[in-house]
Amino acid sequence: MLNALIGLEMMAMLLTAIPFIIWFYAAAANRQKQLGRALPVAPWWAIGGWFIPFANFVYPYHLAEAISKPEPGIKSTTPLLGAWWITLLVPLLIMRVQSKAALPTLQILVFVELGMLAAAAVLAIFMIRYINNQHLKFAGVLPATPVDDFAL
Repeated sequence: MLNALIGLEMMAMLLTAIPFIIWFYAAAANRQKQLGRALPVAPWWAIGGWFIPFANFVYPYHLAEAISKPEPGIKSTTPLLGAWWITLLVPLLIMRVQSKAALPTLQILVFVELGMLAAAAVLAIFMIRYINNQHLKFAGVLPATPVDDFAL
C-alpha cells in the first residue's frame, strides 16, 4: 500500500512538474522581454535550477521572486511566494530522510509529505495566476488597480 502511494506521488509529481517547468521558463523569458534587460537570475534557471543539487534549494525561488515583482526594483508584495516555496521545500527535504526511517515513522513522513505537496500544488496555482496577472498589468492588458489575485 505504501509503495503504491509513493509510486502515485512520483507519477503525479512528474506529470505536474513538466508543464510547470515549461510555464516557469516561458514566464521568465516573457518577463525579461517585458523589462528589456536581464533578470537577476537567468531564465534558463527555470529549468536547470530544479536539477542542480543545492542550487535547487535557491534558484527557483529567486527566479520566481524576480518574475513576480509588480514593477522592477521593488520587492515582491505577496506572501504567496514564500508559502509556496516552504510547502515545496519541506517535502523535498522529507524525501531525503525517508530511506532511513523505520516503518511507522515512514508512514507518517509519507502522509506529511503528501499533504504538503498538495498544499504546494494549490499555492502554485495561485502563484501562477498572480504572476500571469502581474505580467498582464505590466503589458497594459489588465488595469493597474488591485485585482483579487486569489479569486478563482
